[in-house]
Amino acid sequence: NAFVVGLGFSIRFKQKYYTLPHRKIIMGSKYPRVNISYIKAIPVLNATADYDVVKLTLEDDMKLGLFGTFAWRANAGYFINNKTMYFMDYKHFNGNQTILANRDYLNSFKLLPYYTYSTNKEYIELHAEHHFNGFIFNKLPLLKKTKLQEVVGGHALFIDKRSNYYELNFGIENIFRVVRFDYVL
Repeated sequence: NAFVVGLGFSIRFKQKYYTLPHRKIIMGSKYPRVNISYIKAIPVLNATADYDVVKLTLEDDMKLGLFGTFAWRANAGYFINNKTMYFMDYKHFNGNQTILANRDYLNSFKLLPYYTYSTNKEYIELHAEHHFNGFIFNKLPLLKKTKLQEVVGGHALFIDKRSNYYELNFGIENIFRVVRFDYVL
């Protein structure tokens, strides 16, 4: 049993928007989005878990014109207190051990074994992908007609000096307009 309370907020500096009579349209910003959250497990009401964790997330996507789009996300967390924690309270990273990948590309790893890197200490998680949007394939006459698009990504996890994890992916997306194929190392 655990009694967990969380508080979080998100901010994007110099975000531009305009308003219409019944809605607000966000235009974006050149600065990344910052999310900060604090989670506290309180040992009350038959609950025994007692921990505090602070999380910070930075994320952005940049349109680079003809060169495509570059998107990235950086997550960091620090357990201020891990006095009484159980395995389900640890930070578990989105891994995968199947042939099918999670579609949340900037929040998951393609080959990370489940629970191998779960932690109750500090961590840093980095994800980045560049979608060329046909910048390379459009130069080849036969491939241009298929409208295939190329993507390259990198993912890293830092827990301590001995437990780091990295992976790179190269892929082709927009296969039959819905399928994406990645080669991951």
